[in-house]
This record gives sequence, C-alpha cells and structure tokens, in this order.
Amino acid sequence: LAMKWILPAALMAGGVISGIIIERIVLKKLQQILDSTQWDGLAVIIRAIRGMPVLWLGAAGASGAINNIEMSGTLFVLLQKVLLVVVILSVTLVAARITTGFLSLYSKKSGGALPSISIFAHLTRVVIFFIGVMVILQSLGVSITPLITALGVGGLAVALALQDTLSNFFSGL
Repeated sequence: LAMKWILPAALMAGGVISGIIIERIVLKKLQQILDSTQWDGLAVIIRAIRGMPVLWLGAAGASGAINNIEMSGTLFVLLQKVLLVVVILSVTLVAARITTGFLSLYSKKSGGALPSISIFAHLTRVVIFFIGVMVILQSLGVSITPLITALGVGGLAVALALQDTLSNFFSGL
C-alpha cells in the first residue's frame, strides 16, 4: 500500500521543490538583468510571475501524481479539470498583472497625460479575467457562444440607454 503512494508523492514534492528552485534562480537572474539594464518593463514582469513557477510546476507534479494513482474515471477527470482551472486562472492572473503593470508604467512615462489610470487598469483587469473565465468554461465543455451573444446584445442595449451618461463620464475623465 505504501509503495503505491511513493511515486505520486515524489512527483508532487519534486514539482513543488523544482518550482521553488526555478523561481529563486530565474527571478534572481532576471533581477540581475534588471539591475544592469534598468528596463522598467522587466520589473513589471518579475512582479507578475512571482510565485507562479511553484504553482505551475506543483500543478505539473500533481498531474503526474494523478496519472500514477489508481482511481475511478470520474475522479480522475474531476482532478484533471481542477488542475486545468488552476493553471488557466494563474495564467490569467499573470496576464492581468503584466497588462495593468505596463498600463501604469505607460501612465508614469507619459507624464500624467492620463489623470486617472485606475479606472482603465480595473477595466483591463476585468476584461482579462472575463476572457480567462470564458477560456475555463470552454475548456470544461460549456458552450460560451450563447453567453457571448447575450452579453453582446445586453451591452448594446446598455450602451444605447446610457449613451449620454457614458459620453459625459468619459469626457469628464
């Protein structure tokens, strides 16, 4: 009984430990490159991926462990889908961090031409997370076409109803 769990446990531990090692080595090397080049975009990327190699390689180790454990087919599919959702959410989080980081970096470099970058950063983050949720739903087998169609029609109705209010709001910004 104990022999069946040694390989999956080693895969899980190996994934997490290799994630920690890679994160420390890669982020340290990226920090050295940042110190020598002074490119602010690299700082945004470093902040965005901090903590993710451990999660991604831990998920890879968990996937290997799941493939080496005897279990029912429904539990196997469920665990694989959970891992897929975790990975897609983490990639979405990194994409949102990078995009909002570059947006705020652009705002700082433009000398304050955009007075309130926070609303644009939040809108960008919401759009990226919406796309991530759509990718998750599509990968889980849920048809997203009716949802996108309903949101498009609803968005058109809201845009027509709030046309004057939205034009005043954005001209105020």
